[in-house]
Amino acid sequence: MTTALNLTFSRSIKHPKNILIGVLVVCSALLASMQTHAADLIDPPAISVPAGLELESVEKAIKVGLLSRGWTFENEKSGYMEGVLLIRVHEARVGISYSTDEVKIAYLDSKKLKYKVKNGQRKIHKNYNAWVNNIRRDITMELQKAAIK
Repeated sequence: MTTALNLTFSRSIKHPKNILIGVLVVCSALLASMQTHAADLIDPPAISVPAGLELESVEKAIKVGLLSRGWTFENEKSGYMEGVLLIRVHEARVGISYSTDEVKIAYLDSKKLKYKVKNGQRKIHKNYNAWVNNIRRDITMELQKAAIK
């Protein structure tokens, strides 16, 4: 068995073409894996606020939605706050503007999430959009709950 292995190995060494093909396969796999960590950054569509909710109820629904996913809120002003998610060494920060009509979530900043603009398109870590969509869904649910109280 050792002889067969040595024979196969020595044959591939004698053919530099085989080595080149192997190197190309490995490089292609590494390049593909690096690109899977970036995705288009997409700010989610605005959330419609159910009729009859007061601004304080909208604010509370946003805070509960953020906290339910491990986000925190900062820099509060009337009709605006920032949501911050810290996961290990990664940080995502979104701006949340709100009224009694709608809630808008928009990317503000990040750390160690590979944010960049390439050919006019914003790119970011592949998990960012899922994290933001999760809080969007939770905020929507909290607004609906507030409307039925």
